[in-house]
Amino acid sequence: MDKAKRKNLILLAIILLFGAFLRIYLIGEESFWMDEGASALTIKLYNGVEILKNVYLYGQTLPGFLPGISDLPFYHPTLYYWSRLFSISETSLRMYSALFGILSMIPVYFIARELFGNKNALLSTFLFSFSLSAINYAQEARPYSAYLFFGLCSIYYFIMSLKSNRNYHWGLYILFSLLGLYTHFLFEILLVFQALYLAFWLFAIKGLSLKEAFMQLRKWKKGHVQKIFISLFIIMLLSMPLILRTFRTGNAEDWREKPTLGLTLRFFVKYATWIYPDEELKNKVASNDLASLKASDYLLLASVAMVVLISYLAFLNFLISKIIKKWNFRQKFSEFAEENQNALFAFGWWAVPVIFSCVVSFLTPIPIFGPFNYMLYTLPAFNMMMAEGLLLFRKKYFKIIIVFFLLLNVMPVYSYYANIKWQQWREMSEYMKNVAGNDELIIISRYSGEVTFRYYYGDSDKIKGVKNVEEVSKLVKDQDSLWLILSFWKYGDPKGLIQDYINQHYYVVESKKFFDIDVYHYRKK
Repeated sequence: MDKAKRKNLILLAIILLFGAFLRIYLIGEESFWMDEGASALTIKLYNGVEILKNVYLYGQTLPGFLPGISDLPFYHPTLYYWSRLFSISETSLRMYSALFGILSMIPVYFIARELFGNKNALLSTFLFSFSLSAINYAQEARPYSAYLFFGLCSIYYFIMSLKSNRNYHWGLYILFSLLGLYTHFLFEILLVFQALYLAFWLFAIKGLSLKEAFMQLRKWKKGHVQKIFISLFIIMLLSMPLILRTFRTGNAEDWREKPTLGLTLRFFVKYATWIYPDEELKNKVASNDLASLKASDYLLLASVAMVVLISYLAFLNFLISKIIKKWNFRQKFSEFAEENQNALFAFGWWAVPVIFSCVVSFLTPIPIFGPFNYMLYTLPAFNMMMAEGLLLFRKKYFKIIIVFFLLLNVMPVYSYYANIKWQQWREMSEYMKNVAGNDELIIISRYSGEVTFRYYYGDSDKIKGVKNVEEVSKLVKDQDSLWLILSFWKYGDPKGLIQDYINQHYYVVESKKFFDIDVYHYRKK
């Protein structure tokens, strides 16, 4: 091994160790939040075979508790068998996601190397290693880290299949695409991009006419057209049950919102970083009390703003230098496409899923644009374009920018680990075990906390998940006292009708606040 390769391998190993550390550090420190509680209760109540049965029969791992038909057969059954080896706890269940998060750095490196070369590969992997969005989903007991890993492997073997046309690469492309599809519905959008790029590659880059492509396929001539057709046919055939279920009405879950300006800004900021404030800063920003912010608060907000600014300036530098300036109106489009296919691929990998999800959100009753986890497989594409944009600067400026960028990321990364991020269901449940009477009713939203509370508190007849005021009125009819637990009720009871009804008939004896959870003890008036 020559000196350059050895240095490259050492740098990659350091980056991978750094990224692994960030994905594992304090992983079990906080309570499961609402969605993680659904994963944990699933593993607690059912075995792997029973989970698969629930998914296929009901579209849910917890039928009867949650709305929608969006659960798929890969994540929860495999998580169950993982828990048989490592137990059920915050650390063990999240480590399953961390494993996929750590592994994801490897295809990031290889994809970037194929598209832009070794320098970009190292920088892209480094940027991805401390991406707060990547770290966050690697520390959640949810399927998104596996979803990201399968998306990256699908992309890598897609690229290699087009380059080599080997059966081995096409087979692995099919395998990882199917694993992704059976992990999360919106993996379908990544396949939409790949199908569009295949058409672009065949007709714009390779210069085939539709007739020529059809003749190759009809004559069963060995080549790309034949293998592309076979691969897409196998994927479509084996994923047909999922495709049919995607756009059923039952999949339009109530908590999803149509795209708004706030959701859109949040979505695009998460490509660069995110802000994880302490509760004091969160409350001050929410009440617009900016005058009382501390110096550290301003430093955090300014750091986040500057990270976002530099990230998107580097992205724009890539877009202008590698695509826009390369376009020459006198040049044939096929020549432009062939010369710049790697840059166009990276941009399409990022842009097509984002645009497609936005269009679907406006034109169908299923708004899928907004939650960043749905488009998580586009994050590495952004990192690669950003890295290429940074590498376009002169060497002396590049070093200054990188050092400055790293310093700016210190505060956001520190706040991620130092501050509470998720609802304190574990702490609240311990409190309720100590104070709630044996016969006192505990009311909680079925949609936004019942499953997580049942996981920590234990199953009990006095826990009642409710959906509306009508259900509450029947439950409290003969109750002298009760408990009300509020968390994320903008999804379960957005107008506050349930709490208003209880306030009309009961008065508050005591209350207790936890992070993103309010607990009220009521007695009858």
